[in-house]
Amino acid sequence: MKSLLSLTAGLAMAAMLAPTTASALIDNTPHDFSNAAWNFRSGEICRVCHIPHDVENPNLTDGAGNPLPLLWNRAIDTTTTFQPYQIFSTPSSGTMPTVGQPDGISKLCLGCHDGAVALDEFDAQSDGSRRTATWSGTDTFVQDVNPDALIPSMGVGDLRRTHPISMTYPSNLYVHNSPSFAPTSRPLGMSGTIGDVLDNGKVQCSTCHDVHAEEAMPGTALLRQGVTPSTATDGRASSLCRTCHLK
Repeated sequence: MKSLLSLTAGLAMAAMLAPTTASALIDNTPHDFSNAAWNFRSGEICRVCHIPHDVENPNLTDGAGNPLPLLWNRAIDTTTTFQPYQIFSTPSSGTMPTVGQPDGISKLCLGCHDGAVALDEFDAQSDGSRRTATWSGTDTFVQDVNPDALIPSMGVGDLRRTHPISMTYPSNLYVHNSPSFAPTSRPLGMSGTIGDVLDNGKVQCSTCHDVHAEEAMPGTALLRQGVTPSTATDGRASSLCRTCHLK
């Protein structure tokens, strides 16, 4: 009995000391800028977006003097008035959500993806001194970046051809007397449920995309669920869309 207990304890200790491998890491993903030509903090990944201190940098605010959330280390555009997606359907019951100006996490995402703020405008350079580095062209700071990552498709500030963001998830909406959206308890890939990826009840960029690639489906644009049968956990076509939209 004593030998069995010793063996069990030894195996438990070995398991504790054995190296572990995370299911997914940010290394070598679209948000790993450690080797980007424009990254003046060469070799660092996290600092391009986050900073552990120096949150009182006057350039890193929401435009009203308030520090940005998530220890954000990037300047954001506080002057652009966006043209949001237009909703045309008429509900038979429930309230059609209002799509206004981007807020929350999406506002941080647009700090890069709106095409107004330079990729290298972060940390000590968040004062606008590098704002000439845009998402396209041959500038040395952006030549290694895919310009397709620019979100507004018709110029800076135009989101009319982009899935609506910063709107309350319409779980009680009915169109033509049929439910249009799944309940927030519905599973979503490896991210738990729909409700788990809403930001204060709102659909944001992070609802569909996992920027750190921890819960993103391989072979996708950091999507939380696949859009082809081979990338979806349930093997369905357009699974990401149909997780929320009842089609």
